[in-house]
Amino acid sequence: MQPICCFLLLFFFLLCPEKPAAAPQMPARYMLEADQPAGPLHAPAGYYRPPAGTQPSTFACPALLPPYTGSLVFPSKYRGSDRARDRINPEASAEYERLAGILRNFEKTVSSLADRYVEADGDPRVLECFLEQVSSWAAADALLNTECNEIGMASRKWLLAATASAWLQVSLAAPEEMTGHPRQVRAVEAWFTRLAETVRQDYSGRDLKHINNHDYWAGWAVMAASVVLDRRDLFVWAWNRLRIAVNEQVTDQGYLPNELRRRTRALLYHNYALQPLTMILVFGEANGMHLQAGETAGYRRLVDRVVEGIGNPAIFAEVTSSPQEVDSLRTPYSLAWLLPYGTVFHADPAVHRLVGEYGKMVSTRLGGNLTRLYAPFQR
Repeated sequence: MQPICCFLLLFFFLLCPEKPAAAPQMPARYMLEADQPAGPLHAPAGYYRPPAGTQPSTFACPALLPPYTGSLVFPSKYRGSDRARDRINPEASAEYERLAGILRNFEKTVSSLADRYVEADGDPRVLECFLEQVSSWAAADALLNTECNEIGMASRKWLLAATASAWLQVSLAAPEEMTGHPRQVRAVEAWFTRLAETVRQDYSGRDLKHINNHDYWAGWAVMAASVVLDRRDLFVWAWNRLRIAVNEQVTDQGYLPNELRRRTRALLYHNYALQPLTMILVFGEANGMHLQAGETAGYRRLVDRVVEGIGNPAIFAEVTSSPQEVDSLRTPYSLAWLLPYGTVFHADPAVHRLVGEYGKMVSTRLGGNLTRLYAPFQR
């Protein structure tokens, strides 16, 4: 009987091979709309500050930038790197910079025009220029090409973050002036709708082991657009990107495992991840959405670890067994997230020292001049 039993067992396993372990799936609580206050969506208070300053005697609107409607299959500048993806491939990087540079030029142009408008006493010439730049890309359905890879998806969400947050700054600071341009406003809002829904689709349904800073940036991009559009469904989806991070990603020591895998760039990517997470947090607070106590603790652990690492990169070098690249870390754009952070939480001396190094902190993808938008900084 023993040989027959062995044969039957072998036959059973051949018919029913062991299934590979399933990737951890997204908990259902992050796929449903959360309990939330009713009413229209808002931006933080600084966005409603009226334009103030002195109108310049001259203003020359930059030439319209040709809308990018081509393929979004972009090369990775880390092509050929190992799993850490921390070594730049010069040839692939050059091609990536050529394509991404088109989009960044648009982001910077739009953001600088938004900043100039609110700082130049609402100069109508600047407003006309700003509207023409954004509406020309909207009319062309820019960045909506369906031929797209992960690098293209990333570029699309960054452009949405920069453009929607610039649009918020202008439209909330001067709502009456914007009502005089209904055709352009409708075109841009229709474009933001399609972009936001596409970005949400790009970054939905990802298993937990793959979620990283790109998901957080997608959340911030969609949240900025959701306030422009007053879309609660988009807003809640974005809010849940923050909750996923603080509940499922931040370790007890305050690290993000998927950013630690970047080895020599781990500290840079931890700081980079905090930028959109902080924006989602402050926009949530502005709309009566608050993290639970344990979630707040997770966020604060991440902040504390990154601030400590900025002062002492050796702690990240030790945990990754790799020296840290820090050349672009202590800059007014890289650390601009500290200003919105300081409007929600008490800023400790280390944060004050970092902010005190810069007179003005500007980040194109976080909304432009954050020194103006997020004053006053907490004690």
